[in-house]
Amino acid sequence: MTRIKYSKYSVLRWLPKEHKYKKYRLPVGACIYSDNMDRVVSCASCGNKIKYGDSYTSRQIHTELGIGFAVCYECYKKEFKEAE
Repeated sequence: MTRIKYSKYSVLRWLPKEHKYKKYRLPVGACIYSDNMDRVVSCASCGNKIKYGDSYTSRQIHTELGIGFAVCYECYKKEFKEAE
């Protein structure tokens, strides 16, 4: 198992069961936008490496303006289940 390196930046993570936001530290390499779909980024939730073009926009991890970070498919599915 690879150890995740975290960024010094914190953003907001929505906690659906608690109906509140919590500060959240991003894995190094997480991003909200790239014009290069082949760029390798970190999933903002689990830290796994993914191509930006294969990522999904997080419903829970975002900036204060509501712009979601890139997450992998597995984490995206978990976010939907947690919201039910």
